[in-house]
Amino acid sequence: QYLCGGVSEEEMSTINSQRANANTALLFTAGAHGEYLADVNVNIRSESRKADPVVLSFTSPGPLCLLKLPAGKYRIEARHSGSSITRGLTVDDNLKQTTFNWPKAPDPLSKP
Repeated sequence: QYLCGGVSEEEMSTINSQRANANTALLFTAGAHGEYLADVNVNIRSESRKADPVVLSFTSPGPLCLLKLPAGKYRIEARHSGSSITRGLTVDDNLKQTTFNWPKAPDPLSKP
């Protein structure tokens, strides 16, 4: 189970109200100020399931995803604009938040 979004303040508030039902929170940001990102491709693989390790694969429409995963060890790969970040995560009953932060690319339209 997962719930993603948070592009608007109202959507972020709705998603945050569901934190009690999740054991994993993923936050997608860019740059030193943590600007929120959307359209992040996410692949979650179980480290214990060798035959079929992919547990979940989706594209997040917003910066925050709440998930309810079975207890275990996972590798989470998040991909945005051709660059990927992979994190290991041990899941239990307690909520764990993992932030994926990409360096902010310079704005090609800005003048030096």
